[in-house]
Amino acid sequence: MALNITRNKNAVVNKGGGELFVREINPETMTYPDSNVYDLGYIEVSDFKDTAEMEEINDETKNVVKLNKTNHIVQITATLLQSDANTLDISKFCRNKYFQIYYYMGKVDSNDQELVIPVAMINPSATLNSTNRKINIEITGLKISNNYDYSSGYSGFPHKNYISYTFNTNEIYKIFDSDIGV
Repeated sequence: MALNITRNKNAVVNKGGGELFVREINPETMTYPDSNVYDLGYIEVSDFKDTAEMEEINDETKNVVKLNKTNHIVQITATLLQSDANTLDISKFCRNKYFQIYYYMGKVDSNDQELVIPVAMINPSATLNSTNRKINIEITGLKISNNYDYSSGYSGFPHKNYISYTFNTNEIYKIFDSDIGV
């Protein structure tokens, strides 16, 4: 795959935090324990991060001959705007559970941009005071141990477009960019 970036003002996103949905998943069997899909409500702001540290491998003369990727982290951080009792329950609900993540990132250059993380854990934190009643969540994607066939029709998420994709072993996420209707 070649990198082919061109300047395109229509590809600039300047509003909205996106739509974030989660569904509990068993990471061993890659099956859903129930049929519930959870909408995390209105999002003020969200960030997607894919980072890794690089470890230098040196030869006997101390020249760098190779770089190994270590500490690969894929995360979505988001601030939820709602602070009603149901939204606050996210802190209790998410503990020690695994989730599949669907994140609608909005329109980019007339295309719907959708991100799927097959297995993730959610770390919520709430700050409730008289001027700031928001919930912050941090979603960390996890590597999968086997290939996994994902289908938007089976997932239960409100995809904008039909998606069928095979996640390879150790793959953490996939971003889909499509203008094809369902």
